[in-house]
Amino acid sequence: MDQKPNELIPATAGAHVPTEAEGFEHGEANAKVIAIVGGAIVLVLLVVIFAITFLYDFARDEQVQDVVGQPVSQELLDLHARENADLYQYKYIDRKAGTVRLPIDRAEELLIKEAAEGKLKYPTAPAPVKSAAELAAAPAAPAGAKPTTNATPSAK
Repeated sequence: MDQKPNELIPATAGAHVPTEAEGFEHGEANAKVIAIVGGAIVLVLLVVIFAITFLYDFARDEQVQDVVGQPVSQELLDLHARENADLYQYKYIDRKAGTVRLPIDRAEELLIKEAAEGKLKYPTAPAPVKSAAELAAAPAAPAGAKPTTNATPSAK
């Protein structure tokens, strides 16, 4: 057989041609069936997602109820009793020095009364804010002087 290098060989020349009995597709795929199966798969996935979410929430709520429903420990009850005693009862701290602990309600009343009378031990009047010009005009600190802070009161 004389054949040129770029010449095509017909399919019937020695190649196997499938027959109808061998079972290949003879038509288009049924789009309606594919759409129904796809929709069913999506629906099943949504049901599974919602079911898992419901079960997770249910299990989490049960665990929270187990933790919240446990009895309170005696240590916590003792701590609350000590805190309430410190906040709401009179107590001597130092009898010799005359130092007492006041209930919080009474301490607030006394603080409000002293503030109204102007007898507070610390300054409460607002201080004016200095402008940049006032800060620049302030005398410079002498060389070697330590900068002062308001952290500790100065001795007079």
